[in-house]
Amino acid sequence: MDTPTLILQAVVVTLSLLIPPLADGIERKVRAKIQFRVGPPTILQTFYDLRKLAVKELIVPKGAELTLTISSIALVTAVTATASTIWIVAQDVFTPANLALTVLLISGSHVLISLTSLTTSNPYAVVGSFRKILLQVVNEVGFFVGVLYSITALKNLTSDTSPQLITSYVISVALVVITTYVSSGRVPYDIHEAEPELASGVLIELSGPLLSIYSYTHILKKYLLSFITAYLILTPFTSLTNPAIKLAANVTFGLMIYLSYGFTAALLGRTRIDLSLKTLTTTTLIIISLLVILSWLSSY
Repeated sequence: MDTPTLILQAVVVTLSLLIPPLADGIERKVRAKIQFRVGPPTILQTFYDLRKLAVKELIVPKGAELTLTISSIALVTAVTATASTIWIVAQDVFTPANLALTVLLISGSHVLISLTSLTTSNPYAVVGSFRKILLQVVNEVGFFVGVLYSITALKNLTSDTSPQLITSYVISVALVVITTYVSSGRVPYDIHEAEPELASGVLIELSGPLLSIYSYTHILKKYLLSFITAYLILTPFTSLTNPAIKLAANVTFGLMIYLSYGFTAALLGRTRIDLSLKTLTTTTLIIISLLVILSWLSSY
């Protein structure tokens, strides 16, 4: 393997590990300013928080001996998904097989995070996990359809610029934006954490290293979703640029999308659990129906 490839791999791994916590720290500062709070003292606060939790005593919840194992696997899956996606973008090899791998890793990370809470015996954690699973069942369908339509439209736009195809691309990207926001677990779709109630949902039994692993995994997943959204939006404008410039543009724009999601969450209010799920289901079905109709029109 040549030296430039090794250097690029090192850069990709470093970006995968360090940028998500940095993005979370910046989001916390921005959100505090919007809400007229002091907020964390530095944008590096997330690093400090994760380290502080990681060095504490490991306490495994009663009846949850598998929690540590599943949490560790979830973290490895999230790191792999983030690094592989950034590498795919850097090499510009977003083939159907790579797309399937990315979706599989993201879905696997979601499932493992949910299993982390199901392995505890706390009823609040179990309820939070089932809420998360129910939400993701609907959301994953929309995410997969949105990414699939977006990638297909991007490939076809090189030879076809019909209004139907452009409209299909815009709508599919909009679906990806909606589903990635929901997957990030921000307001009002943080129902798995039971924030409107007195309990802490899936987090109630986690502390110390377990909470550090869970939090880091969740942060990695949030940035990965923002990065994928950035790639789908920027590709029409960066298709002919240098791979290094494309990678830098996607990493930067992914950070901007991450912050815009945080800005949106700071302005939104909470909603009822059943209402948020119904709204997501209705919106997803409408957008998918529009994409199917546009695909049918494009075939004639």
